Amino acid sequence: MTYVIGGKDYTLEPYEWLYTPYEKEVAKNKKEKMCRSTMMQLEMNYDQFLVGNHFMSKFYTVFDRDNDRIGLAESTLEDTYNQKLAEKKQAFLQAKKN
Repeated sequence: MTYVIGGKDYTLEPYEWLYTPYEKEVAKNKKEKMCRSTMMQLEMNYDQFLVGNHFMSKFYTVFDRDNDRIGLAESTLEDTYNQKLAEKKQAFLQAKKN
């Protein structure tokens, strides 16, 4: 999924906005692979959008209220979130293979 903001692409990979695929029993002795999105619909009255936690964890965000603008850059911080994201990516890819 790619957001285009100010003419620049900001891409989230599927493992960054989907929960890890899992199996769910849909009938007795029958399981199906399921996949759920972390996205949800919100009613908003103005020309605006909300990107949320996953976006703001991947992209460093600076709010410049004096000049009424926002700066974005891909985060390079190696923190707990990025370690968890790497683990989630591996689990996502493994579940996709099976």
